[in-house]
Parts: sequence; structure tokens; C-alpha cells
Amino acid sequence: MNFSYNPNNSKPLYNIRYTMKPEDIMTFVSGLHEVQADMIERAVIKKEQEGFPEASAVIKHIMEKK
Repeated sequence: MNFSYNPNNSKPLYNIRYTMKPEDIMTFVSGLHEVQADMIERAVIKKEQEGFPEASAVIKHIMEKK
């Protein structure tokens, strides 16, 4: 099988559908919030290890304006 990604192809390769009970929706959303918070934390840790290059560039630009 050859699966190649073509962004110009409007037909999806596959479709997944999941149905849940209305009383389970808030538990699911809460879980998504936890995943989101974890992803943000990981991104901040990664940028911290890199020395916050974007923030440093912005600060440098502002300091040069004085």
C-alpha cells in the first residue's frame, strides 16, 4: 500500500467517529484540559532549556530602541 499525503486532495484518507454519552462529555473535556496543560508545560521546559530564544530576541530589539 502506498499512502502519500496530498494537501490538495479534499477527500480524507479515513474517518473516525466516536460517540459518548452526554454525562461523559465533561469528564472527557477535563481530560483534554489536563493534556493541554501538560503540553504547555513541556513546551515551556523545552524553550527554557534553549534559553528562550524568541523572548531574548524581543528583549534585545526593545533594548536597542532606547
